[in-house]
Amino acid sequence: MRARRLISTLAAPFVSFALLAAPASAAPKGDTEPVPIPATFPGTPFHVLAPGPTPGFMGENVEPNVITNYRGFTAYSVAAGSATDGDGNPYDMVIDMRVFQGEYVSSDGSHHRGTFGFI
Repeated sequence: MRARRLISTLAAPFVSFALLAAPASAAPKGDTEPVPIPATFPGTPFHVLAPGPTPGFMGENVEPNVITNYRGFTAYSVAAGSATDGDGNPYDMVIDMRVFQGEYVSSDGSHHRGTFGFI
């Protein structure tokens, strides 16, 4: 319980700051979508690396962003614990939240700035 509270307490100011500091602007015309990192498991649609030393994670030194050709600020938070549904069934849960703000090269080769969130 203390570890979960500590992670949430430490991450909250960074995520809040990243969201509040993000400039509001409309996306420019053209193909400005960022390019995702390659699929993490061949043949799957997943483009996310999960940092961590436990089984099921990719290791301690993986890149937390999900965008290729990206340079900027990344806030990363994981909350783990248990939950109970309305019928009293218990569940284990892990919530992975990330916010990115910085420069990226889009699929058409043009340079852009953006703010992205991943939950």
